[in-house]
Amino acid sequence: MKSLLAGIILTATALVSHGEEQLYLRQSIPDSVPLPTTVNRTYRLLVPPGAKENPDQKFPLVVYLHGGGSRGEDGLKPVSESLPKLLATADMRGRFPCFVLVPQCREGLYEDGRPYNWTKWENQKAAPALWLKSDEEASDQLRAAMAALKDVLDRQPVDPARVYLTGVSMGGSGSWSWAARQPEKFAAVMTVCGLSEVSRAEPISKVPVWTFHGAKDEVVPVQRTRDLVKALEGFGGKVKYTEYPDGGHGVAAQAFTEDDHAAIRWLFEQRR
Repeated sequence: MKSLLAGIILTATALVSHGEEQLYLRQSIPDSVPLPTTVNRTYRLLVPPGAKENPDQKFPLVVYLHGGGSRGEDGLKPVSESLPKLLATADMRGRFPCFVLVPQCREGLYEDGRPYNWTKWENQKAAPALWLKSDEEASDQLRAAMAALKDVLDRQPVDPARVYLTGVSMGGSGSWSWAARQPEKFAAVMTVCGLSEVSRAEPISKVPVWTFHGAKDEVVPVQRTRDLVKALEGFGGKVKYTEYPDGGHGVAAQAFTEDDHAAIRWLFEQRR
């Protein structure tokens, strides 16, 4: 374990000069883990700066599911999104040393013509009735993300009481879907402009939530988040909701940075 971690730290240090995004090291889910051929078995991992000096210390882990524009296989687009990029800055690494896991949804189409997605829902621009379709089984892409999380938990010094699930847009939808299936794994869930079904509120209510949405979002209707928040509160969930009256779909940067990174501070205060 220590030799593996030391190697990762040294590699990360060597890559800093090539750009902030290169702090995220490319890792692979073991071949022994059965997964569909339609998924990306690699993921990116940010290692906390204090891990080498404190090999017996446990660190928090932030899981980030990216939006639809960052599909691919090299892992670089997702780590350039708002939250992974923020957590890789020197200031944030000093204030909130943590692992950051960033899986990547593959680019392409299923046989039925739908784009690869963290969920099985229809494209969000389809007729509203299609957004209500059942999603009983996790999508292949989300199952790969679950396998990546298990790999990190098995191999890295992560504090299991401080694992946080986050996502933006398509990744917000995926985060709701994941939290509904495995609420016991996460100390908190934070989403921005994600789509969910009210029918999934009961299991999600077991986890503290902070969700954000722009009132003028033309991609994912804000009413869907309002309805989910109301349902979570009905189940006694611990819910924070921030709605931006003049905001559209791209409010993630504001959500994560305003009020001296209040959302980030809240996230790391949560424990399971």
